[in-house]
Amino acid sequence: MLPFRQQAPSLLGSNEFIVNPMQGIQKPRVVAMRPRVLSVEEATALMNEARGGAYFALYVLALTTVARQGELFALTWDDISLANASMTVNATFDGRS
Repeated sequence: MLPFRQQAPSLLGSNEFIVNPMQGIQKPRVVAMRPRVLSVEEATALMNEARGGAYFALYVLALTTVARQGELFALTWDDISLANASMTVNATFDGRS
C-alpha cells in the first residue's frame, strides 16, 4: 500500500475525497535534547556501585571514552587491545532485529 501523499493526487481527483485530510496538519516539533553528563561525584558513585559487577568494564568504557551507547554494545574482543590500552569502533548496535 502506498503512503497517502503518493495516493492523494489520484484520490483527490475522484469523488472519494473532497479535501485532503492532511491539509492544515502541522508536523510536531522535534526538540533536540542534550545528553546529561554525570558529575564527578555521580560517576564515582556509579563506579563504586558497579565494581565487581558484570557490566563494570562497560561502565568504565562509557565514562572514559566518547563512544556512543550503540558503539559500546557492538564491541567485540577483536575491537579491544589490552596491550595497547585501546579500542576500535567497527560497528554500531541500534537495538533493532
